[in-house]
Amino acid sequence: MRASIPTLGGLALACVFALCSAAQAQNDAGKAQGEGRQAALKTLQKEIGAAYDEAKRACARGPADGRSACLQQARQTWQDDMKGAPAQVQAAGGMGSVTTTRTTTVGDTSTTSVTTTPASAEPAVQ
Repeated sequence: MRASIPTLGGLALACVFALCSAAQAQNDAGKAQGEGRQAALKTLQKEIGAAYDEAKRACARGPADGRSACLQQARQTWQDDMKGAPAQVQAAGGMGSVTTTRTTTVGDTSTTSVTTTPASAEPAVQ
């Protein structure tokens, strides 16, 4: 009986298949990580919006003469947080979560909100 010896073409085909499979697995992992970061960003943005709503309520409870300045500060904080959200999620990468602490003071009342958001729904790909 004759032993089966793979041909050069067969070996090349097997190598190409293995490389394509590895590349596909890496692409799938990268896609899952990207989707996890998108989910984390959306969650963080919702939390920033909730903190903004809370700050606006705090401004409404404060003295009338400082309300306009309070609302301007709350809006500026919201804008700054929204601009920085993608960087926070990116920096958190494989660390598991993003924690944001924001304190808003209106007159004698201080409101502190602490937001912890998962950085990614999927583990980081090495």
